[in-house]
This record gives sequence, structure tokens and C-alpha cells, in this order.
Amino acid sequence: MGEGAWVLVVGLIVLRPIFVECADERTQKLIDSICRSMEEYGFCNRTFNDNLNGPSATIFDLTWITLDQSLNNATNTLHFVLQTLQHTTDPSARIALEICERDFENMLRAEMITPRAQGRCVSPDSVTDLPERNREMRILLAMAIVAGNIITIRL
Repeated sequence: MGEGAWVLVVGLIVLRPIFVECADERTQKLIDSICRSMEEYGFCNRTFNDNLNGPSATIFDLTWITLDQSLNNATNTLHFVLQTLQHTTDPSARIALEICERDFENMLRAEMITPRAQGRCVSPDSVTDLPERNREMRILLAMAIVAGNIITIRL
């Protein structure tokens, strides 16, 4: 293989993530049917499109994405809460974070997503990143519920 061909191959490997494959029309309609009922359409749409395995997806594939992303978000949020707890000295902030820790541990331990678990986690004023993480978790949970309901309607 000549030098020019290697440059092309390396260029394609480096640039591949830039050329993200978009959902086909049928898949995008399914995504829209879920995301239009979310508090933030853009986050919902981006989550699906960033995690598609190809341009076509079934409602089962989309439901799997919501469950997978919810689990990832819950795991990352628990890790964040545990790290924040290590550096928090304010007693009221520690209590609030310990509630979040228990809720997210329970959610992960049960291996199922429940809106109640996330709902009790209230961010202390001193922890500025937690509200955004909770917002994303709330949207992911709603996405999973809507996608799951679509499955039951179609069965």
C-alpha cells in the first residue's frame, strides 16, 4: 500500500467519529414519538442518535438504549456523589449526598430503574453538578417508560 493510501486510511479512521450515521426516517419517527413527550427533546434525540448501532432501529433497540444509558448515568452519578462526599464537610450537604448515595446504590443493586429512587436525591447548594445529572437521569427514566409503553401497546 502506498503512502497516499495509508494517509487516506488513517484519515478515515480519525474522521469516522465526525461522520455520525443518522437514523433513517422510520427510526427517527420512533425517536420523535418518544422524545416529543420529554422535557428536553434535544437531549432525548441526541441520546438515541449517539447510541444507534446503525441507521435502523426497532422500538426494542430504542428501549435498550434508554435502559443502557440510564444504567450508565446512574453508575456515573453514584461515582460522582461518592467522590463529592469525600470532599464535603458541611453536615447538611453530607446528609443530602448520603440520601443520593443510598438511592442510587439501591437502584443499581435492584438492577432496575425506578423514578422514585432518583426523585429523593436533592442536591445541596454546594454541589453544582448534581442537578444536571439528576435532570438527565429524570429524562432517561421517562424515555425508558415511554419506550416500554410503546412496546406493550404494540404487543
